[in-house]
Amino acid sequence: MHFRSFHNADPPRLAAIWQSCDAGTGLLYPISAQLLEDVVFSKPYFDHEGLIVAEDNGQIVGFVHAGFGLGDDGSSLDRRRGVVSLLVVDPSYRRQGVGRELLARAEQYLIGHGAQTIQAGEWGDRSPFYVGLYGLSSCPGLLKSATAALHLFQSQGYEQQAETRVMGLQLTRFRPPIDRKLLQVRRTVEVHHTYDPVPGNWWQACRLGVLERVLFELMPKSGVEAQCQALVWYHEPMYREVSGGSVGLACVTTSPEVRQRGFATFLLSEAFKHLSGSGFEQVTAICEADNTLGMGLLKKLGFEELNQGVVLRKQVA
Repeated sequence: MHFRSFHNADPPRLAAIWQSCDAGTGLLYPISAQLLEDVVFSKPYFDHEGLIVAEDNGQIVGFVHAGFGLGDDGSSLDRRRGVVSLLVVDPSYRRQGVGRELLARAEQYLIGHGAQTIQAGEWGDRSPFYVGLYGLSSCPGLLKSATAALHLFQSQGYEQQAETRVMGLQLTRFRPPIDRKLLQVRRTVEVHHTYDPVPGNWWQACRLGVLERVLFELMPKSGVEAQCQALVWYHEPMYREVSGGSVGLACVTTSPEVRQRGFATFLLSEAFKHLSGSGFEQVTAICEADNTLGMGLLKKLGFEELNQGVVLRKQVA
């Protein structure tokens, strides 16, 4: 078995291994070399040395991709915050130590670049590459359905930090909640939407810049600043083809003075009606399990749990 760093000719073979994995791993299907180029390898901080492949007689049989999380300044990577973004092994080569060796080499790469902690799977501000390609929407850490990956990381000293929920809403069945507060909100605001808005910061530009994005804003009729915003994204044309017209809910932000007054519920209801009218069939979102406000909002709108994730980390320094 030979291990080496990424070569420019590798994407078609990496896509082929990806395709060979079962649906329970949480990987997007189908995948293509072009989609990997667009979403992963085009990132300005993509490092060939951080993607390590395993070869057997010249055939790639697995790969691991390691990277870094967002720095506190919001405009650069923090190399103290390592992440093993993805680890994929050909099913016929599993239980032969390939995954364990790939993980060890990924950890060596991260530690060699200054990592003090390493996260298993992308989640939160440690999601540099695979938004939309793993876990349906924003990455959920490791899906609990990917039992082999979970066991591997846990056996190497990774400990649970949080749990996440993968939530989905079928837009064809969506019915806006009926609430007196929502009627009051409707009288005072207008909903605006902007296609391909200017990214809010460097991190958003890097992660979502290659995706199609729509920003929905709730504007007071008597003011000029948005009181609530929701950003959704999709990849055109691949995400329509592979996900049945699915969009990901990236984030929802609400001004402190209007929180828990129905503004987010109203905005998302209007956004979902607009998306449904545009031909989309599903919205997916990731939420931390103990985020009671976030989970309550999603369930109020009719989201249902599709899967569960777990965030594992390891102290290495």
